[in-house]
Amino acid sequence: MTTAMTSPRGTGLIAACSLVLLGAPSPSMIPQDPVTVPVRLQRNQILVQAYLGENGPYYFALDTAISPSAIDLSVADELGIEVRRDRPIAAAGIGNDPVQVYPSSIIDLEIGEQRFGSVDAVAMDLAPLAARLGSPLHGILGHSFLASRSVRIDYPGRRLTIWDGAAQPPEAEAAVSMPLELRGTGVMLDPVFLNERPLRLVLDTGGSMAMTVDPGAIERLSLDSLRGAAEPGQVRGARGLAEILVARADSIRIGSLEVPGLEIALTDWSQAADGTLGNAFLRHFVLTLDYVKRRLYIETGATAE
Repeated sequence: MTTAMTSPRGTGLIAACSLVLLGAPSPSMIPQDPVTVPVRLQRNQILVQAYLGENGPYYFALDTAISPSAIDLSVADELGIEVRRDRPIAAAGIGNDPVQVYPSSIIDLEIGEQRFGSVDAVAMDLAPLAARLGSPLHGILGHSFLASRSVRIDYPGRRLTIWDGAAQPPEAEAAVSMPLELRGTGVMLDPVFLNERPLRLVLDTGGSMAMTVDPGAIERLSLDSLRGAAEPGQVRGARGLAEILVARADSIRIGSLEVPGLEIALTDWSQAADGTLGNAFLRHFVLTLDYVKRRLYIETGATAE
């Protein structure tokens, strides 16, 4: 299950949709020391400033559930990056409108004065998603960037640390420490508790809601009361509008980390698991994903000033 950014019914929430895997991630350049940079949370989206060679700054979202990565078509054309328009691919995802993406790449990526080389990507028109965010959006860093690296997302502190390899484990004991399980290109979390019922979810740092849940999980876990209290809504995905139901969870918990009263989306999308866990929950914590050693840590963090 992969994700891309969109907003439902004027609330600034982000929905889940799919892009396609084009191939293995590009190898990184010579291993470097970790780099820590500030990030913005814009409508619950993680935005990091980057340069492409001498050009920029550009703003990239960080999305653990998109594969490969993405670059805006206009940026690719402006910089003379090859876009294989002779090989259009119909993007899967939310909505009913046809959307074409094209094989391309992110060239000479630099974040915080660290150079990361080239990254496999698709080129697509990100202007509608930028408009929904109310912020420039020039690309999305997904699985093709993350797969050979590690990242620590300090949501409360508004900081991102990137290792070109394995991560340094947290200094303090993490509240949650578990194997980083990959199914395809998605990071799986099992279990996550919704109203104390266990779910198997895709970790989605490109999703701004706390959680999406598919109908099979609602039925299996006897959560019909959530559906009964839900209100209709819409999300605008990469392929246009889609209908959802919006409900409020009594609690969402992973390990000892719990946040009550968050909005969730009840969807009829086909999921790779029971749904997704997104930024409205994750933003309360510090998240370390070590793709090299296959380890995941979640900690509490100090609130940003």
